[in-house]
Amino acid sequence: MLHYSTNTFSKFQDLEDFVSGAGDAGFIYFSMGSALRGDMMPAAKRKIFLKVFSQLKQRVLWKWESETMEGEVLPKNIKLSKWLPQQDLLGHPKIRAFITHCGGGSTEEAIYHGTPLLGLPMFADQTMNAQKAKRFGFLKLLEWNDVTEEALEASLKELLENPE
Repeated sequence: MLHYSTNTFSKFQDLEDFVSGAGDAGFIYFSMGSALRGDMMPAAKRKIFLKVFSQLKQRVLWKWESETMEGEVLPKNIKLSKWLPQQDLLGHPKIRAFITHCGGGSTEEAIYHGTPLLGLPMFADQTMNAQKAKRFGFLKLLEWNDVTEEALEASLKELLENPE
């Protein structure tokens, strides 16, 4: 359950309903942090994520700079939001994976909550953070230039089905 203050809970009731309504399949949280805007993602990569996500039994929360994705009809299992309560989501009992850029804060928060990571590091400390998390068994690494439908699908399948 998400833990908002009583003043903000009603604002996020739809978010709680979305993640709680995911059933046993749970949900995946996808955020590339605040420095990497989702709406700047190349259309070809965006389409890869949409296609793979649409085939999942899990629901997907995707941090995006608007509530719609221009030129796309979103599958019912995907919800976009400009802002998401990351700590609450990473600690939610229905979370199954966090797709992240591996920024320091995001990586530490996911490890704290025991949330499996799919890392897509881009720059700065992200590659080092991803390598460390991979070495300790918290993360499946997928380099941005290697993102294809097949690679993303295989990485998510391993992350979601491998009990380690």
